[in-house]
Amino acid sequence: MTLWHLALLSLVSSAVLAQNSTNSNSTQRHGSDRIGFKWGSTDRSTLVLIWNCLATIFTCTWTVIHLDIPSDRYTTKRTFLSKLKWMMFTIIAPEITFGMAFAQFMACRSLRREIRKNGYQNWSMAQSFYAVMGGYRVQHGTWSKLLTLEGVAYLLKRVPDADLLSKSDVEKLAKADGFAKLVACIQAGWLIAQSIARATQNMPISELEIATLALVANAFATYLLWWEKPYDVNQRKVLTLDDTSAFNAGFLGGHSPYFHHDDKFGLPAVEIKGLYFLYGGMTFFGMICGGVHCSAWNFEFASPKEQLLWRVCSLLVTTSVVPEGIVFTLINKSEIIFDEGSWWKYLQLTIGVLFMYAYLAGRLVLIFLACYSLRSEPVGVYESVAWINYVPHLG
Repeated sequence: MTLWHLALLSLVSSAVLAQNSTNSNSTQRHGSDRIGFKWGSTDRSTLVLIWNCLATIFTCTWTVIHLDIPSDRYTTKRTFLSKLKWMMFTIIAPEITFGMAFAQFMACRSLRREIRKNGYQNWSMAQSFYAVMGGYRVQHGTWSKLLTLEGVAYLLKRVPDADLLSKSDVEKLAKADGFAKLVACIQAGWLIAQSIARATQNMPISELEIATLALVANAFATYLLWWEKPYDVNQRKVLTLDDTSAFNAGFLGGHSPYFHHDDKFGLPAVEIKGLYFLYGGMTFFGMICGGVHCSAWNFEFASPKEQLLWRVCSLLVTTSVVPEGIVFTLINKSEIIFDEGSWWKYLQLTIGVLFMYAYLAGRLVLIFLACYSLRSEPVGVYESVAWINYVPHLG
């Protein structure tokens, strides 16, 4: 099943959820019983709702970010700020992180397949991820460069006894993140269970919870792609080569696809051919994100204008990523087909940027509406789920 089939399935599922939500959210129309901020009670309160959503968003987006190995120039503070930056990117445009993860995953699969063909049958995805993270630096005198994936494959082919890290060595360099991910999964699972239970009991769901579910979907999908990627590794393996090496100095000194031009790693360096997977992943999850927001199509809003704005922005987010992905893919190809000064290339770039800004505007408006809607929610939003309905009755 391709990414496009999965995206279509997600949109159909969102449409079904939206239809089901009609029963729970359109039974009360504009001007019906609504409530502003609701403070402490036996039911859900506004603060509890906000806390649950923010905690889920923070833990999911923080733990899902698997940074590449930072430059030696990066301090602990700068690495922390880099991760915080990518967390904010994930909240505003989650498809970027998913696209990066998908591009890395496909690149690592390709590297593992190529290396295993050369006789290294025990080569793992963890080792491939370490390579794509910028894990290997080649040193020749004062000359030093990071190996690309092609460079790692070429090195193993030319220097079979190269001192590369084993799977267990890579795992030792990774920091433990199991507990943090467990907490994130528990929080996300609880939100999903709550949302499903509320839908089946015809109880309204807040727009903030819908927005949070989109980020939860991103976290789960990205977790799967980066499952074997080492977490927060900050050490590189330095390979010192001399003039007699099969990986000779003349080759090292040239401008080669086997080496990165710099070591500015953060998350992540994607090679040109990996851009197709990047665009494909971003388009796929952009549609998923928009589809989740479309599930609130028939929700009751404080005013018809807010409902219309939510619908327009949900459609904008869902649809704008498709032409955006197509346009940037064409731009990537046009580097070969057209000159640098080609008017067609600049027209493509302008169209792509416009679609990108349209998507970002839609996302920001949806985030604003999700928070702004808390000033006036249906009374049922603050009613607790009757979990006793899901306990089987004993004869």
